[in-house]
Amino acid sequence: MTVLKLTVRKNILSILQINMQAIQRKNNMAINTAQHAKLYISTLAAFLFLIAFTFVLNFPGLIAGPSKIQRSHSGTQPQKLQLSDAHGYR
Repeated sequence: MTVLKLTVRKNILSILQINMQAIQRKNNMAINTAQHAKLYISTLAAFLFLIAFTFVLNFPGLIAGPSKIQRSHSGTQPQKLQLSDAHGYR
């Protein structure tokens, strides 16, 4: 019986070692993937921040800039806008 117990224990230990190696390999792969994901996400965040910052700087100028309505000959009143039926106005 003791020889059988020793054989079973030896087999169980070898299975535990194989499982532990698999767990360590998967953990290393997960760490590597997380590092790559962090790099990609931070690069994308920096790029999107630059785009947002550009909009913050340029958008107020687009709103406050000169209007496209041309002045009439006297220069004091804007011309009438011609709205057609295609836009739903008369």
